[in-house]
Amino acid sequence: MIITGSWVVPILVCSPPLYGWGTIEFRYKFTDCAMGWNIGDVSYITFLLTVAIMITMIVIICLYYAVFRFVRRSSRQIESHIQVESHRQQQNNPVTTRKETRVIKVFVSVVFVYVLCWDTRLYRWYL
Repeated sequence: MIITGSWVVPILVCSPPLYGWGTIEFRYKFTDCAMGWNIGDVSYITFLLTVAIMITMIVIICLYYAVFRFVRRSSRQIESHIQVESHRQQQNNPVTTRKETRVIKVFVSVVFVYVLCWDTRLYRWYL
């Protein structure tokens, strides 16, 4: 289902210029085709930016937040299990903190690179 969705959604989002909603123009500077930023295509441009950038970013953020919560919960369960077995008092486990920090760094890096790629691509469209 996920593989099918990863093909169907981009086809549905990018095919409207073939049917007259929005335009695709050849860019001589980059020798490629790109979205035409014409005043008459504002509705398609808004639709494309909303679906392609904003909704995708929200999905990425939600999924990485879910991963972070899972890592934190499992780390805390492991920590409590170790403490129960060794009969020690509750204290912070540095391994747990390192794992959580690593997950946060990966999360921030992925979102930053995603935004940076779209920013570069949008800048290129304007040229």
